[in-house]
This record gives sequence, C-alpha cells and structure tokens, in this order.
Amino acid sequence: MMHRLEGMTAKTAAVRLYVALVGLVTAVLALVGALVRLLEAGVALLAALVEKATPARAPKATARAPEPRDVVPLRPVPPCPAAPAAPVDPTTSERLDSALRGLGFAPRDVSRVVRQLGPRVEHERIETLIPECLRALTPAALAG
Repeated sequence: MMHRLEGMTAKTAAVRLYVALVGLVTAVLALVGALVRLLEAGVALLAALVEKATPARAPKATARAPEPRDVVPLRPVPPCPAAPAAPVDPTTSERLDSALRGLGFAPRDVSRVVRQLGPRVEHERIETLIPECLRALTPAALAG
C-alpha cells in the first residue's frame, strides 16, 4: 500500500478523493431513486387493496331533476399537460462523461476518451474506467 502512495502528489490525491466522492454520491442517488420507486409501488398496491376492500355505494337519488334554467352552460377546458416521463437511469457512458466533466476536463477531451473506450463502457464497472480515463486525460489537461 505504501508504494502506491510514494509518488502521489497532493493534486493526484485530491482528484482520487473527488472521484471516490462522486462515485459515492452517484451510488447513494441511485439507491434513493430505487427506494422511491419501491415506495411508489407499495402505495399503488395499498391503494388497489383499499379500493378493492371498500364496498361500492349506490348514488343517492336526487330530490328533483334540474330544470333547464338551473343548468350552468359548460365550456371546454383545455386538457391537462401530460405527466413528465419517468426519469431514465443514465447509461454508464453518460455517468462517466458527467463525472469527468465535473472534474473540470474539457468536454471535447472527455468525449474523445469515452469514445475510445468503445463497448467496454457498457460492460465494465465505472470504478475501473474512471482511473483509466483520468490517466488518458491528465496529459491533455497539462498540455492545454
């Protein structure tokens, strides 16, 4: 363990710490999203059970039918806007791209490095890809 720390600069340590924190926050947010979806499914199940258990009531008979002069003319109402689509979990390449841009690397360089990884991006864990990307981007950051 000590030999890995010998050549590490403060900047490298800070970048590694930041990358680890970004990964942790990403994982926590994914967990919270999964818990919210689970809670939503539980509430829907509970609502369905309550609706099923509640007896249907017959509508009360009205004392008199409304006369035409009592009827308020209806006017059309515009339809409600569609509910926003459920958020889609970002792909590994999008998460990797976002994490590297968040570290301050140029979007052009980040896109190039992520493209160079090819299909590995979707098959390997992001934790193994980030250090490789940082190694590829560091010379670009120092030159630019």
